[in-house]
Amino acid sequence: MAEIAEGLRKEVQDILDRERWQGYISGKVEGALNVLYALDLDKEKRLELLSDAVGLSETTAMGFLESRENEERKDKNESL
Repeated sequence: MAEIAEGLRKEVQDILDRERWQGYISGKVEGALNVLYALDLDKEKRLELLSDAVGLSETTAMGFLESRENEERKDKNESL
């Protein structure tokens, strides 16, 4: 019984550690995106800097950029 409890505790701790890491990385990415948009850089430069600065692959960085662009487009349409 103690082995089951220990195994469960370890699994829960692993899940919590992954969630903390994901939150940490998401915060870094969001912060970097805010800076890049404030600098009013073109999309290619934002992609390059985001992937270099945060250590993302270009595909992952592109996903974050597209998501941000979709949010901005949606906000712009709602304000019209």
